[in-house]
Amino acid sequence: MFGDTHLLRWKAATRAAQHAYDSGDFPAAARLFQDAAEEAEQLLLQRCEDLPTPRMYVATCQSLAESYRRLGYPELARTILQSARQRLLRTAADDCLPATLRQRCLEELRHALATSPSAAEAAPQPSFTPCWARLCAGSSR
Repeated sequence: MFGDTHLLRWKAATRAAQHAYDSGDFPAAARLFQDAAEEAEQLLLQRCEDLPTPRMYVATCQSLAESYRRLGYPELARTILQSARQRLLRTAADDCLPATLRQRCLEELRHALATSPSAAEAAPQPSFTPCWARLCAGSSR
């Protein structure tokens, strides 16, 4: 299945990005989270019935934004979060897409992206949770 390739690439990029992040290699983490975000965006439109693709996309974008914030680029971090929000809004508004996907996008907008754009500029939080850990936590946010 075409989506399986994107899922495998997303998992590999996310794991590698998290390893780089945990090692303090924020340039590599940002590059790898960008790769993972691109794969997650493909999954967003292809695997909505069997995967929490909006959550995967949001978590990956949040990790990407956090990596750029750590690199000293708060405006880029803010832009990434705003772009993710816009992507979910466009997906939720597209009547040609499955209702399940559109509803999940609205849920993610309400829960995961409800932070203000200035949140990307906030001081580092010692309890930063990697995107894969947030996904494993299930529906708790």
